[in-house]
Amino acid sequence: MRRAAGALSGAEAVGGGAGAEPATGIEGPRRLSRLARIALAAGLLALATIAVQLGPWRYVPAGQTAADDYRGEGQLWFFSRQGAEIRRGPDAPGIQLNAGRSISYAARWIRPAAGMAYTRVSLDVALDGVTENRRGIGAMLGVVSFDARGRRLAHWPKVLFLGSGTEPWRRVSLTVPWADEVATMRLELVNAGEAGRISLRGVEIAMLDDAAWYPWAHRALIAGWALLGLVAVTLALRYGRPLLPAGAATAAALAIAIGGVLPEPLFRGLTAPIEQPLMALGRAVVKPATVATAERRPPAPAEGQPRAEAAARPAPAAPPVESGPATEMAELTREGFQWVQRAVGKKVMHAAGFGGLALLVAFVAPPVGLLHVAGIAGFAVVTEVLQMLTVTRGAHLGDIGVDLLSAALGLALGVAVRLVFLRWRLSAPARA
Repeated sequence: MRRAAGALSGAEAVGGGAGAEPATGIEGPRRLSRLARIALAAGLLALATIAVQLGPWRYVPAGQTAADDYRGEGQLWFFSRQGAEIRRGPDAPGIQLNAGRSISYAARWIRPAAGMAYTRVSLDVALDGVTENRRGIGAMLGVVSFDARGRRLAHWPKVLFLGSGTEPWRRVSLTVPWADEVATMRLELVNAGEAGRISLRGVEIAMLDDAAWYPWAHRALIAGWALLGLVAVTLALRYGRPLLPAGAATAAALAIAIGGVLPEPLFRGLTAPIEQPLMALGRAVVKPATVATAERRPPAPAEGQPRAEAAARPAPAAPPVESGPATEMAELTREGFQWVQRAVGKKVMHAAGFGGLALLVAFVAPPVGLLHVAGIAGFAVVTEVLQMLTVTRGAHLGDIGVDLLSAALGLALGVAVRLVFLRWRLSAPARA
């Protein structure tokens, strides 16, 4: 009897300890109904957020759209270019960037205009055998923003397209907001790969502004998400048992949600102690390499001239190339390398955050069931949707996949730890 009583007390300690409510736990009808209402409200808010932020009705034209697909006669847009071929004609690809010993690129400046709040760049792109260089970069199309002092704003939206391999024609688009800190932008089309060709056509640069209703809808969405978060935290602290892991899981979820909507510069400053080792991990995964440049060869000796004398003669100056400064292109490739590094670091941060959250959730109202899995999966989607409300952040399906995979591993680890602890508690009377 004593052993049975000891085993029962051990099971209660793992299942919830003092204050646990096994008969009316988290699966109780009233609590389940409240959770269902929160899930329904979150789903409706997510759909409203996607519709408001991504819908075509959000923007109104603020000026004439500039377009040139390079298939007809017209003014050349890209005065800063290297290794870019202009192919005009009705069946021509438009612009071709061929990989070589140096980076191929085409670039043009985008200036602000009165009444313009956004610039949208759209174009068609196709890849033909583009292989990544040792920095993990192939095709890199972006809209880079600069401040009044000419410094790149690394935290501003900039990625129009990143890719490699062979891909058919597809339309890509990026909308970049203007703000007080943005003085000018530059459209940069780069082939940094070791081989292959990028074809581009149908380039459009549109000037846009917010629809009259958008600022009010944006504020309403923020207020709705804040109210829903307050209700969810209140219910988690009220019904979550045991209280310690429930409180820790709630705090972790709050930290993830707040971190997802913080402006990128502030978020990077707060997470610098964590991001630095993760960047080092990204640097280990994506090996750095020097930028390939054209090789300078000594001139061939003239007929009857000794080869040594020809080699001692200074090489003629290279012909001028219609391009921007070489240092800018080197900076651009370093920035592209940092995109890849930060992508690796952010994926690790996502995995650590959701894996740790799932590990804590595994100890809340055990045993782990479908409700735990659905709750974490829904939270992963919600955190990505929330980032649509910010300027310097964005939603990515790949991040949701990383969140779900790491959460599954965290739940599995939590269940394993609980089982080991339960077995140890149940064997305590026998050891005594």
